[in-house]
Amino acid sequence: MAILCYARQSVERENSISCETQLEYCKTVIKPDERDEKILTIVDQGCSGGNIDRDGFQKLMKLVRRGKVSKVIVVISSTVSVVR
Repeated sequence: MAILCYARQSVERENSISCETQLEYCKTVIKPDERDEKILTIVDQGCSGGNIDRDGFQKLMKLVRRGKVSKVIVVISSTVSVVR
């Protein structure tokens, strides 16, 4: 199992948070007892959130469906969200 950190940078908002910064935020919520788990990162750069056919998002969903991921961490409006 792995922990997946997902980042998407908006094409619609000029001052959106960079994917690199979002991934750093995501990593801050990984608990000490989870630090030995594999950490995966997926990025959709410059994609609209209204489009679910994004390459990275589809890869994320495929990994979740296959049971490869124990937790998904994303930044939504500058707030880190964890989905188990």
